[in-house]
Amino acid sequence: RRIQQLCTWVFTFFYYIASALSAYLLLRGTSTLPTWMGGKGLCANLYLNTPYLTEDNTAMKCFYIISFGKHLNHLVSHTFLKPQSKYYEYVLHHIVSIFGISFCYLMNQWVVGLMVFFTHDTSDATLVMRRFYAVTVD
Repeated sequence: RRIQQLCTWVFTFFYYIASALSAYLLLRGTSTLPTWMGGKGLCANLYLNTPYLTEDNTAMKCFYIISFGKHLNHLVSHTFLKPQSKYYEYVLHHIVSIFGISFCYLMNQWVVGLMVFFTHDTSDATLVMRRFYAVTVD
């Protein structure tokens, strides 16, 4: 059981790193990534042309579809297949995540959503590293 959990966390860590890196690379060419993060713009530019998409591309659409699928899979998995001790917390988390992804996609706020993905996936990767370390030290 412990080895299986460690393998899951290693895969999850690499998934979050790949997701955060993908979101960063998609944001790098936009006018919203601040210069201190390697971009050429300002966060204040996020809502300049709302509700029209001016900096979208097919890669952003694919990123949203993949992320939506991952969160929907986790919702179904945590709800029906393998309920865990924090059942309601996980279900609520995944419902809110699916709502946020859908809302950003349907309201043409793709770049805003990518900023959120980048921030959350980076922090999730560090959380998974902490969990992995805690189990390996025991």
